[in-house]
Amino acid sequence: MKNILIYPPFADPTQPYIALPVLKSYLNAKGFDVTAVDLNIAAVHYLSGKVRLQQLAARVKTAFGGLNSKTKLTAFEQLAYLQLRQALQESVPLLLAGNSPVAFFTGKKKPFFDYAQYHRAADAMEKIFEAYNSLAFPYQFGFNFAGHFLLPWSLSLLEDYIREEHSLLKDFYAESLPGLVQEGVKLIGISLTFISQLPECFYLCSRIRQLCPDSFIVLGGSCISQIMFCAPASVRSWLFAYADGICTGEGEETLAALLALPGALNTQHPGLASVPNLTTREADGQLITGPGRVFDIGNAPPPDYSDYNLDAYLAPSRLLLYAPARHCYWRRCSFCTYGFSYAGAHHYQEIPAQKAAEELAALAQQYGTENFYFSCDVLSPRYAEELARALLKQGSTLHWSVDLRIEKQYTPELCSLLYAAGLHSAAFGIESGSDAVLALIDKGTDVSTIKKINANFHKAGIATQWMTFTYHPGEKAQDAAATLNLLEQEQALVDLFVAGEFQLIPGSRIMAEPAKYGISRIYYLAGDEFRLYPLYTLENPGSSDSCCREKTDRRIDLLAEKYALRRYPWAGAISTHHSLLYFLEYGTRVFAEKAALKKQLRAAAERSGLGKPPYCAFSLEKIRENKECFYRKINEAMQPNTAQPGLNPEETTLTAPLSGKIMETIANKIRPVINRSKRLPQIKRGRR
Repeated sequence: MKNILIYPPFADPTQPYIALPVLKSYLNAKGFDVTAVDLNIAAVHYLSGKVRLQQLAARVKTAFGGLNSKTKLTAFEQLAYLQLRQALQESVPLLLAGNSPVAFFTGKKKPFFDYAQYHRAADAMEKIFEAYNSLAFPYQFGFNFAGHFLLPWSLSLLEDYIREEHSLLKDFYAESLPGLVQEGVKLIGISLTFISQLPECFYLCSRIRQLCPDSFIVLGGSCISQIMFCAPASVRSWLFAYADGICTGEGEETLAALLALPGALNTQHPGLASVPNLTTREADGQLITGPGRVFDIGNAPPPDYSDYNLDAYLAPSRLLLYAPARHCYWRRCSFCTYGFSYAGAHHYQEIPAQKAAEELAALAQQYGTENFYFSCDVLSPRYAEELARALLKQGSTLHWSVDLRIEKQYTPELCSLLYAAGLHSAAFGIESGSDAVLALIDKGTDVSTIKKINANFHKAGIATQWMTFTYHPGEKAQDAAATLNLLEQEQALVDLFVAGEFQLIPGSRIMAEPAKYGISRIYYLAGDEFRLYPLYTLENPGSSDSCCREKTDRRIDLLAEKYALRRYPWAGAISTHHSLLYFLEYGTRVFAEKAALKKQLRAAAERSGLGKPPYCAFSLEKIRENKECFYRKINEAMQPNTAQPGLNPEETTLTAPLSGKIMETIANKIRPVINRSKRLPQIKRGRR
């Protein structure tokens, strides 16, 4: 009997994600008929087709004209008006210009490595989503993003999203799902790995249930695992209105046990209680979970990508993900957690180095690529050396990228060995340039070691990518400054960087022991019923003081100008397919060398504008004033009520009710109606 595994939108379109190929390979080896389907990349091609882009341009024009013909605009109409106006000037000319930018990325290599052409094509892809977003307001979409412009995904928001068919892909599903999922399919698995896939995941569940009422729908992936461990019981129960089972952990043995159950699968099957890592809901509403199980990756077959069209991904050459290890051997950082760790199943595993080297060689030959990204949290230095020696022994010509920890074992000799074995790009969780903060994090390193080991990698020819953040609880102003000092001092040896803001993660040590880190309370916005976005207040603001933030942000902006940085998943972002290709083509300093060109390209685009500004019947200046006031009021509403208790996350009540009703109330208080301006002057060309 046929079984389907689905990877939903929206996620990275430049490479196939590894989860379903790993599951397919294991299940096929067990004798089960499983097909893996990547709806994410199919959706990108659907949304970016030439005819569809022309239709999109016409819809943007019509929608803007509809608002422009009104005599007044409400607060929410004003926000939509600004988006439509921008899309009409900047996106619509691109939509009507000719071929979809998708063809650029899937075409020949030579144009891809012309940075000016690449930059314009990446901009065009983002402009496509800007046009869709102008029509979808207040919902917003992009690569690795799908959400409401302000609200977290709540149960009611998701139900409205499904019921009112707000999905950009409703027509795509109507065309593609009937031929994909049909009666007779025993199991349909959906991988909810990233938060950006959340709305489409449940939208798909609803549509698949209509098409296949007798199929067993099971959800898996790190995002749904996190929801199951963090959300209240009532919310966890709600999930089973859309799914029959949820895998909270590794899925290989879960799916194998499900498919091995005799007869048709349904929620009343007596064998469900014995399925490892699977949660189901009984007839009385009680949730039951099977025994916890840790999968041994050492005996698993390599991932099977045979169901995917690898040339459909947005890159001129193929790259495959391979996971030689799972989880992290350090497991001590204060801010970090993984969905699996809640079940006590988070321990570091490695595929034997010789086996991994042989599998990589076989995958390279089978799928015609030499480029790999090792999709794992980290490799231990010992294992990295063993794998490098195994690759060299078999004469490997592979190119690979990986995330590593700064460790003293990475001597100049070992780094040279890794480069010879094909390592061309390594990303490091540097986190901070302050020894005090590194100790607070329990990072297990110091600034002196960071500088020394990073230099070893860079001098060996391996591009170094730094991941840092500021505003860790307990960080002082001088600590944040130290991080930027380190980035500035080591700039010549740092080939890409990101400087983000600390985010509290459910399940982390900080979440479990907030008082230890100076957190006075943890709270959630009303509507964050999945509890994915914990917020907090500090006893002492430290580096998060508004004055310090302003200085920090300004320094980050100045440092960023020295690199050709871009958002994920483009070249110029950490650990992306495109960044690796640019490192291979131009060497480690490519994004520093392209910084001036990128600045010129940005300036030229801003000077010229992309199209004639549309006539606006309303004052853009007044609308922007209202927008600023609206966001200011929203930010005030997000502040916690200090009278409410709580250091213990389990006892903390939801605060700051950012519901649609509250937002409407705020909107009604901020000059919500703007009247038509009959004598509004034309906006100058190129003005934003």
